Amino acid sequence: MRWLGIVRFDFVFGADIKLMCRLKIEKAIFIIIQFVILLQNLIVKMKLDLNFGRISNYATNTEEDLSRFGLGQRN
Repeated sequence: MRWLGIVRFDFVFGADIKLMCRLKIEKAIFIIIQFVILLQNLIVKMKLDLNFGRISNYATNTEEDLSRFGLGQRN
């Protein structure tokens, strides 16, 4: 009976170790996925900032070009 108890204890302890390893792996995967999402959001934000910068520069340049012909905004 004692041998069965030890085997059973080892089996349960082994299952606990497997469960802990699985949970740690799942947590690591979750952290990696969150990091990738954060990085993607950062890249998208940087691209939007660059695009808005280009648009505002384009609008400024267009106003300057139009003002040469007297078509821009008047102060």
